[in-house]
Amino acid sequence: MKKINCSLKKNKNKSICKRKIKSGEAIFSIIMPKRDNSGQKINNKLYQKYISKINTRFGGSTTTPSVLGCFVNEQSGRTECEANIRIDAVRDFENPFDDKTDLSLSERKNLLEKDFKFMKQIAKQSGDEFGQTAMLVIKDDIDDASLILTKRKDNLPKEKIFDDFFDREV
Repeated sequence: MKKINCSLKKNKNKSICKRKIKSGEAIFSIIMPKRDNSGQKINNKLYQKYISKINTRFGGSTTTPSVLGCFVNEQSGRTECEANIRIDAVRDFENPFDDKTDLSLSERKNLLEKDFKFMKQIAKQSGDEFGQTAMLVIKDDIDDASLILTKRKDNLPKEKIFDDFFDREV
Protein backbone atom coordinates (compact mmCIF):
# COMPACT_ATOMS: atom_id res chain seq x y z
CA MET A 1 0.00 0.00 0.00
CA LYS A 2 1.35 3.40 -1.01
CA LYS A 3 1.87 5.88 1.83
CA ILE A 4 -0.17 9.08 1.48
CA ASN A 5 1.17 12.44 2.63
CA CYS A 6 -1.81 13.96 4.46
CA SER A 7 -0.02 17.29 4.83
CA LEU A 8 -0.61 17.99 1.14
CA LYS A 9 -3.76 19.95 0.30
CA LYS A 10 -4.55 17.62 -2.60
CA ASN A 11 -4.88 14.71 -0.12
CA LYS A 12 -6.90 16.43 2.62
CA ASN A 13 -10.25 15.05 1.36
CA LYS A 14 -9.10 11.42 1.20
CA SER A 15 -10.78 9.35 3.90
CA ILE A 16 -7.51 8.12 5.42
CA CYS A 17 -6.34 11.71 5.80
CA LYS A 18 -9.61 12.90 7.30
CA ARG A 19 -9.22 10.27 10.04
CA LYS A 20 -5.65 11.38 10.69
CA ILE A 21 -6.57 15.06 10.69
CA LYS A 22 -9.45 14.57 13.15
CA SER A 23 -7.05 14.01 16.02
CA GLY A 24 -4.62 16.67 17.04
CA GLU A 25 -6.70 19.19 18.94
CA ALA A 26 -5.47 20.87 22.11
CA ILE A 27 -6.48 22.50 25.37
CA PHE A 28 -4.47 25.50 26.52
CA SER A 29 -4.40 26.63 30.15
CA ILE A 30 -2.94 29.62 31.93
CA ILE A 31 -2.74 30.06 35.69
CA MET A 32 -3.05 33.64 37.00
CA PRO A 33 -2.57 34.79 40.61
CA LYS A 34 -5.44 36.25 42.61
CA ARG A 35 -3.10 38.57 44.53
CA ASP A 36 -0.03 40.56 43.59
CA ASN A 37 3.29 40.13 45.42
CA SER A 38 2.30 42.72 48.05
CA GLY A 39 -0.82 40.69 48.90
CA GLN A 40 -3.29 43.06 47.22
CA LYS A 41 -6.22 41.50 45.35
CA ILE A 42 -5.87 41.82 41.59
CA ASN A 43 -8.73 43.79 40.00
CA ASN A 44 -11.19 41.51 38.13
CA LYS A 45 -11.19 43.92 35.17
CA LEU A 46 -7.59 42.93 34.51
CA TYR A 47 -8.58 39.26 34.23
CA GLN A 48 -11.50 40.19 32.00
CA LYS A 49 -9.12 41.98 29.63
CA TYR A 50 -7.03 38.82 29.15
CA ILE A 51 -10.03 36.49 29.07
CA SER A 52 -11.54 38.68 26.35
CA LYS A 53 -8.37 38.33 24.26
CA ILE A 54 -8.44 34.55 24.74
CA ASN A 55 -12.15 34.39 23.86
CA THR A 56 -11.57 36.42 20.70
CA ARG A 57 -8.97 33.90 19.53
CA PHE A 58 -10.67 30.65 20.60
CA GLY A 59 -14.35 31.62 20.60
CA GLY A 60 -14.69 31.06 24.33
CA SER A 61 -12.96 29.82 27.45
CA THR A 62 -13.63 28.34 30.86
CA THR A 63 -12.40 30.04 34.00
CA THR A 64 -11.97 28.06 37.19
CA PRO A 65 -12.19 30.80 39.82
CA SER A 66 -10.10 29.13 42.50
CA VAL A 67 -7.12 26.80 42.19
CA LEU A 68 -4.30 26.45 44.67
CA GLY A 69 -0.76 26.82 43.34
CA CYS A 70 2.20 25.76 45.46
CA PHE A 71 5.90 26.33 44.91
CA VAL A 72 9.20 26.18 46.78
CA ASN A 73 10.32 29.61 47.94
CA GLU A 74 13.95 29.84 46.80
CA GLN A 75 14.92 32.11 49.71
CA SER A 76 13.37 30.14 52.58
CA GLY A 77 13.35 26.68 50.97
CA ARG A 78 9.78 26.20 52.22
CA THR A 79 6.71 25.30 50.21
CA GLU A 80 4.29 28.21 49.85
CA CYS A 81 0.82 28.16 48.34
CA GLU A 82 -1.30 30.89 46.80
CA ALA A 83 -4.78 31.27 45.33
CA ASN A 84 -4.98 31.47 41.53
CA ILE A 85 -7.50 31.31 38.71
CA ARG A 86 -7.19 28.95 35.76
CA ILE A 87 -8.31 29.86 32.26
CA ASP A 88 -8.78 27.01 29.75
CA ALA A 89 -9.32 27.39 26.00
CA VAL A 90 -9.77 24.58 23.49
CA ARG A 91 -8.87 24.42 19.81
CA ASP A 92 -11.66 22.27 18.35
CA PHE A 93 -11.32 21.75 14.60
CA GLU A 94 -14.93 20.56 14.26
CA ASN A 95 -16.43 23.62 15.99
CA PRO A 96 -19.50 24.64 13.92
CA PHE A 97 -18.91 28.30 14.84
CA ASP A 98 -15.32 28.31 13.57
CA ASP A 99 -14.00 28.57 10.01
CA LYS A 100 -11.00 26.31 10.67
CA THR A 101 -12.68 22.96 9.96
CA ASP A 102 -11.13 22.44 6.50
CA LEU A 103 -7.47 22.90 7.43
CA SER A 104 -4.90 20.31 6.37
CA LEU A 105 -2.88 18.43 8.99
CA SER A 106 0.13 20.73 8.57
CA GLU A 107 -2.12 23.82 8.78
CA ARG A 108 -3.67 22.47 11.98
CA LYS A 109 -0.28 21.77 13.55
CA ASN A 110 0.85 25.27 12.57
CA LEU A 111 -2.25 26.83 14.12
CA LEU A 112 -1.75 24.88 17.37
CA GLU A 113 1.84 26.18 17.53
CA LYS A 114 0.56 29.74 16.98
CA ASP A 115 -2.13 29.20 19.66
CA PHE A 116 0.53 28.13 22.18
CA LYS A 117 2.68 31.13 21.27
CA PHE A 118 -0.39 33.37 21.74
CA MET A 119 -1.06 31.92 25.22
CA LYS A 120 2.60 32.42 26.15
CA GLN A 121 2.27 36.08 25.09
CA ILE A 122 -0.82 36.42 27.31
CA ALA A 123 1.18 34.91 30.19
CA LYS A 124 4.06 37.34 29.59
CA GLN A 125 1.77 40.38 29.37
CA SER A 126 -0.33 39.45 32.41
CA GLY A 127 2.72 38.34 34.43
CA ASP A 128 4.42 41.67 33.77
CA GLU A 129 1.25 43.56 34.70
CA PHE A 130 0.73 41.48 37.88
CA GLY A 131 4.43 41.75 38.85
CA GLN A 132 5.01 38.00 38.81
CA THR A 133 8.35 36.19 38.62
CA ALA A 134 6.86 33.41 36.45
CA MET A 135 3.55 32.34 34.93
CA LEU A 136 2.43 28.81 34.03
CA VAL A 137 1.04 28.03 30.56
CA ILE A 138 0.03 24.49 29.60
CA LYS A 139 -0.60 22.98 26.16
CA ASP A 140 -2.17 19.56 26.39
CA ASP A 141 -2.61 17.68 23.13
CA ILE A 142 -5.95 15.88 23.14
CA ASP A 143 -7.42 13.36 20.76
CA ASP A 144 -10.73 15.13 20.26
CA ALA A 145 -12.95 17.91 21.56
CA SER A 146 -16.57 18.40 20.58
CA LEU A 147 -18.89 21.35 20.95
CA ILE A 148 -22.32 19.76 21.29
CA LEU A 149 -25.14 21.92 19.95
CA THR A 150 -28.29 21.91 22.05
CA LYS A 151 -31.69 23.60 22.02
CA ARG A 152 -31.51 27.18 23.27
CA LYS A 153 -34.17 28.42 25.70
CA ASP A 154 -34.38 32.01 26.87
CA ASN A 155 -36.37 31.10 29.98
CA LEU A 156 -36.58 27.94 32.01
CA PRO A 157 -39.75 26.89 33.87
CA LYS A 158 -40.10 28.73 37.18
CA GLU A 159 -39.33 26.57 40.19
CA LYS A 160 -38.99 27.29 43.85
CA ILE A 161 -35.34 27.96 44.62
CA PHE A 162 -33.86 26.75 47.89
CA ASP A 163 -30.84 28.61 49.16
CA ASP A 164 -28.57 25.94 50.53
CA PHE A 165 -24.85 25.32 50.59
CA PHE A 166 -24.87 23.28 47.36
CA ASP A 167 -26.80 25.95 45.46
CA ARG A 168 -24.49 28.70 46.67
CA GLU A 169 -21.26 26.84 45.93
CA VAL A 170 -21.99 24.93 42.72
